[in-house]
Amino acid sequence: MGETRHDRLFSLLEAAAAEGRRCPTNSDLAAALSSFGLPTAPSSVPKIMARLIRDGCIIVRIYGHNWRDVIVQSGQYVNRATMAPPSGWQPYIVIDAAERTKRDAARQ
Repeated sequence: MGETRHDRLFSLLEAAAAEGRRCPTNSDLAAALSSFGLPTAPSSVPKIMARLIRDGCIIVRIYGHNWRDVIVQSGQYVNRATMAPPSGWQPYIVIDAAERTKRDAARQ
């Protein structure tokens, strides 16, 4: 059985964190997944990321000015994060497994 979108997306985010790069955009992540033979639309990336959050693999922090970072929560790069925003901005949303569960429950 081949690698799943979930696994490959986690690998892409893990690599970005390990290298201290800015978190890739949904479009960039979809293009990368597609290049690995996993055709993916940018609009599908949030659902895959939500699963990674739910599974406790990542935490996503969202800031103003179209910036997000991801903190890896499993694998060899635990606690490594993608590039932080400039000027010490504070996130206005932090989505971890507990927050994801609350958001999922609110949708039902």
